[in-house]
Amino acid sequence: MLYRSVLGILFVVALLLTLNERYQEERSQRNAEVPAPASRTLEEGQRPPALTPPSSAAQAQTTRPPFVPHRVRVKRDTDLLKAPEPAAPKVEPLAFVPAGIPANAVEERNGWYLLDTNLVRGWAPVEAVDEP
Repeated sequence: MLYRSVLGILFVVALLLTLNERYQEERSQRNAEVPAPASRTLEEGQRPPALTPPSSAAQAQTTRPPFVPHRVRVKRDTDLLKAPEPAAPKVEPLAFVPAGIPANAVEERNGWYLLDTNLVRGWAPVEAVDEP
């Protein structure tokens, strides 16, 4: 009896977590679709303020840090490619990597990672992997 009760509670918790995740995804999509409000309008004859170049500290914050090889997990079934472009031929002999497989992101180029699964190396889009 206790075993069935625990399983029932775990099922309810899993259901609630799934619903919460869907709600969060819908909310983030709705927020992304809302345009940013205009700060203020310029009256006739006014000129917009001149933009000043950012300081070196601000530039350092906006530039991405250099790529560091790291572990990732493939989040969807992916075909590895020979080059970091969608039209590139697939890696042979093992081009298909199923979801959930851990890999090493060895290199990053234009939104693509060079993945090493210890069996095969190939390029996959960054969106196809989960970062740690």
